[in-house]
Amino acid sequence: MSLYTLTIIQKLLSSVFFFLSGLLWKKILKNQVNYHLIYYRTLFSILFLFIVTLILSYFDNDFSYGPLSKADMMDWVITLSICFFSFFGLYYFTQALQKGRFTIVVPMSSLTGFFAVLSAVLFFKQSIDFCSSLGFYRNFCGISLPPV
Repeated sequence: MSLYTLTIIQKLLSSVFFFLSGLLWKKILKNQVNYHLIYYRTLFSILFLFIVTLILSYFDNDFSYGPLSKADMMDWVITLSICFFSFFGLYYFTQALQKGRFTIVVPMSSLTGFFAVLSAVLFFKQSIDFCSSLGFYRNFCGISLPPV
């Protein structure tokens, strides 16, 4: 299996899992405050990460905790920034799910693709070929046009 095919499969799996997560958030959040659920989600994510780390350290001889102990101040600043933006991204997404229509809010989350393309061009100096830009334009139009 080529790396390209594997990447597409991983992205499809990611999309399915995020879709199922969105369905659960919509079901759970009927007239409830969402930040306490984000807090619980974070605790369970830490627990899940701890369990996976234990499993990896048991089965994988190459796994080591070395890189974790070598974190400098910039690593911590970046990590805290990711946590900050992730929290508020999820907070406002779940607020939109709670108050808006699922069929409008979830497709709008595809706007992250717009920001990904923009950051790829501006920050990572990646070029975009004609087919990619055409596909991006088509998706963007599909998201931004009002429903019929």
